[in-house]
Amino acid sequence: MAVTAQKSLQVGNADLGIKTPAYIAKGQMFCLRSSPPVGDYGIGDANSTIALVKVPAGRYTLIGFLSKVCHSAFGTARTMDIGWDAYTKEDGTPVAADEDGIHSAADVSAAGSFVPLDELGVSQSKVFDSREGVTIRAKVEAGAILTGETVDAFFVFQE
Repeated sequence: MAVTAQKSLQVGNADLGIKTPAYIAKGQMFCLRSSPPVGDYGIGDANSTIALVKVPAGRYTLIGFLSKVCHSAFGTARTMDIGWDAYTKEDGTPVAADEDGIHSAADVSAAGSFVPLDELGVSQSKVFDSREGVTIRAKVEAGAILTGETVDAFFVFQE
């Protein structure tokens, strides 16, 4: 096998004089925050959901490894999924809701935090391309959301 000197898509395009779309090559980062309180809206049964943030309409890349979800203790055997509601791509293609498309079954029995990325694959990122925006949602499983429980989340995106 020979030694090679390979190039990323961005470097290869630059060498060839091809313009790489900003959402792939560069872009400003911004953070969407979900602030407590959560449990002040009343008690929710097992599988209740929490709308955390709304990604604006357009094309934005969630950078999972820079994002964080902090939470209070939800109680024994409680887990949390992070996903998105159904939306429509800019070209009109519908995208189905995926309740754990970002993170699946994070242990929230005790207070703590987690980086929401275990379902994002090798890139640890997800492109949202939408006409009307996308709601990022948490789902609490195996128990209720009680008064006073909190979720404080930060989701970092690239424009």
